[in-house]
Amino acid sequence: MNVLTTLANDSEQLADFQAVRRYALRQLELDPWREEAHCQVMRVLALDGQRSAALAQFDICRRVTGGGIGC
Repeated sequence: MNVLTTLANDSEQLADFQAVRRYALRQLELDPWREEAHCQVMRVLALDGQRSAALAQFDICRRVTGGGIGC
């Protein structure tokens, strides 16, 4: 999980949004309650101009985590 987090963070610094999503979504496959990964997906979707997809990810995060999102 730490490697995926590092890869996602490094990809975000390089503005490689597709890679960030890939690494963050893999984290969520392994641990659906990982709020940090949900937040990262939402952030890069928004930065990539995909507002509707970011809001959909927010809804997924809220459902999975029980609503207490601290992004």
